[in-house]
Order: sequence, then C-alpha cells, then structure tokens
Amino acid sequence: MAVAVQLSRTALRMHRRLPLAFLVALAACKDSTATSFAYPPPCTGSVPVTMTTVSGKPAFAWTPNCGMTALVVTREPAPPGGEPPVWAFDVPMNEPFGPVVPYGTAPRRANVYAGPASLTLGTKYRVTVEYVVGGDVLSAHGSTTFTWYPPD
Repeated sequence: MAVAVQLSRTALRMHRRLPLAFLVALAACKDSTATSFAYPPPCTGSVPVTMTTVSGKPAFAWTPNCGMTALVVTREPAPPGGEPPVWAFDVPMNEPFGPVVPYGTAPRRANVYAGPASLTLGTKYRVTVEYVVGGDVLSAHGSTTFTWYPPD
C-alpha cells in the first residue's frame, strides 16, 4: 500500500506541473510563430530603390517585397574628404526591414549610428540599402539619388 500512496503523490505533483509546462510550451510556440511572420524575406541581388513621400516626409521603397539589413542616406556628391551620413542604421540579419521606410523612422531594434538630420531643401541625397549576411557578405544592394523638395 505504501507504493500506491507514493505513486499517487508523484502523479499529483506531475499533474500540478503539467498545466504550467503546457502554458510555457504554448507561449514559446506562439512567440516563435509570431516572429517568423513579422519580417519580410531577405532580398537578393540588385534591388531597384525609389523615393516617395509618406505624410509629407520622404520614404524609401524597393521591389520586390523583401527585407534589408542596412540603410544609409548621404549628401550627393559627397564633399572632398567625405562626410558622415545624414541618417544610417542597421539591424540583425534575422530581422530585416522594409520594403518601405519613412525617413527618420528606424525599425525596432535598429542600431542607429547617424541622424536623422534635417534634410535641406533643394539638396541632392543618395539612399543605399543592403542585405548583409554574417556581417560581411553582401547579398542584396540598391541605391538611388533624390533631391528633397517637400510635397505641396
């Protein structure tokens, strides 16, 4: 009879832990499912980039519907000796952004290392987007120039 009592206590302890284990597993499954759909697939090759406006601010877009890991906006042409970007950021390669990015609005978890500085009316700029794998392999690239004139 002692064995039966011991088994029922063990079963009772396991029964109490089962709902907690189930909830933990369910939460982990939910999180992994949510993040897998939150990011666009990585871009590859040459990607055409365009400049448009969103709510009166410049925005950068590309096709196809894919993600990049870095964006840099510089004045064009760069002055002699170079100049820091007016806006630049990158993200981890497993969290690509895009395909539309309003100027000055970096994605969540972005490492912003320049700006955003105010754009100057009538000044020409270059925006470059890239998808970098492993920190040093360029998998996708796109670039365009634009002259900033706010919409009427």
